[in-house]
Amino acid sequence: MLNLSFDQYIIFFIPLDGRNLTELDIQENGIEDKSGNWLSCFPDSFTSLEVLNFANLHNDVNFDALEKLVSRCKSLKTLKVNKSVTLEQLQRLIVHVPQLGELGTGSFSQELTAQQCSDLESAFKNCRNLHTLSGLWVATAQYLPVLYSACTNLTFLNFSYAPLDSDGLTKLLVHCPKLQRLWV
Repeated sequence: MLNLSFDQYIIFFIPLDGRNLTELDIQENGIEDKSGNWLSCFPDSFTSLEVLNFANLHNDVNFDALEKLVSRCKSLKTLKVNKSVTLEQLQRLIVHVPQLGELGTGSFSQELTAQQCSDLESAFKNCRNLHTLSGLWVATAQYLPVLYSACTNLTFLNFSYAPLDSDGLTKLLVHCPKLQRLWV
């Protein structure tokens, strides 16, 4: 049996320059990510990523490496992060990719200052192409209003893992006039 750490696994399967890789979608798997540095394996010249999904990984990731990767992949259309990504980090990420069509948020419950909340709301306001929203692994209803402006074009809302009360969900749904699919 071959025993690889997650970092070795990524290095093994990604071509050295990675220029043809457009999708990295890590589904439920048996990979153990001990270091959280697997995102550092992508060279600075790597810019072709269109889909990045690591929502099912249980460990922290190197956020600086994630932010650098996201910021240089100008064609990124799908970003799904795990629950270790905070609201403040999420805001920093989506500022780099206003063209996103699908977003899977991390945890949605940290304490934010008024300025951080305003910055997050502004970042979501710039996501005009967003048609799918998922995640909210741990959700606090007080932060749902930051999503309202991004809900205009949503056709799919996946809150399967979000522990929302009916009042918070109802207030959010009012802002989703194009919604076709709702998972709760």
